[in-house]
Amino acid sequence: MLDHLRLDKGSTTCVLSAAGGSPALIGQVRYESNHTARLSFILPVMDTPPERLITLLEGLIRQAGAHGNQVVLAEVEEHSPLFEALRRAGFSVFTWQRVWRITAMPAGDNLAHWELASELDHLAVRNLAQTLIPPLVQSAEAFPHSLSDSWVLFQQQEVLGYAAPVFGPRGIVVQPILHPAVEDVPAALRGLVAAMPLLLGRPVYVVVRAYQSYLENGLEKLGAESGERQAVLVKHLTSLQRKAVFAARNGTLEKHQPALVEPLGGETPLPLVQYEARERLN
Repeated sequence: MLDHLRLDKGSTTCVLSAAGGSPALIGQVRYESNHTARLSFILPVMDTPPERLITLLEGLIRQAGAHGNQVVLAEVEEHSPLFEALRRAGFSVFTWQRVWRITAMPAGDNLAHWELASELDHLAVRNLAQTLIPPLVQSAEAFPHSLSDSWVLFQQQEVLGYAAPVFGPRGIVVQPILHPAVEDVPAALRGLVAAMPLLLGRPVYVVVRAYQSYLENGLEKLGAESGERQAVLVKHLTSLQRKAVFAARNGTLEKHQPALVEPLGGETPLPLVQYEARERLN
């Protein structure tokens, strides 16, 4: 039996009753936006039959779909029993990551200067993300619509860094995006930690994706502790459709219709017909 608990508007918690000698399972899905839901936790995982894990996962997925989310994301250690259950429930890996733990302010005098982002930085931050983040990841994770409570790093008169920390009672999680052209990665990371207000002794957890692995050397120099490699998985709740993209042409000068580069889902593009030919056909 699967019960649903709405502890707050931003999440749903599901409980799978004990059965056949297996303990009850509890899991939670958090709604990050209208587009994205994320699995918060599933407990317990060890010594739990995979079929029960899959049953709970399917219940959480249904809740996300009923909420209107388009994708469900999950992060799990690669050797966890939950990894195989997620795969069997329809999740697929789209990248890998490692979480680094900083427990004290890194020593050193070199600090890159981060500043609070404004909406004027939105285009520059989006360009940075589109340059560094692989298309497969961009299709799974929506770019934030707002830059509130985020920081940017300016170097060489360009935005070369972006970070949006998430503050919790027991720690701060941040997934920075840094361009390889950043002059001093340890200084950039040290400056990012220094820019965060009111650490209050809480550790900082830095998430480093596989496509940003060049940050790990800088974190090692700061004395950060590395966690186990994690798989980042996604399950799409809606079918992907290709959009029509029209080439930038001047129809009057070139006497052509705009070129349909990609067909709409379920439609076949018409061939290009010159206007003179169309007149002869009429």
